[in-house]
Amino acid sequence: MATWPAYRASNSQFKTMQWRLNDCYRQMRMPEPNFASDSTVALTLFLTATGKGEPYHGPGTKR
Repeated sequence: MATWPAYRASNSQFKTMQWRLNDCYRQMRMPEPNFASDSTVALTLFLTATGKGEPYHGPGTKR
């Protein structure tokens, strides 16, 4: 969580945590949730809360 948003070198774009969560759903071959749906907001809040106190290392660079 501490490196998002991140620059994705594979497609030369900055990507958000919302995009990353949707991409996880896609990789599991599950229907993608609606943007800013209750489930993705809850997951983002959970990831933010568990990363509290960690230093921010972003924007990060991903493959």
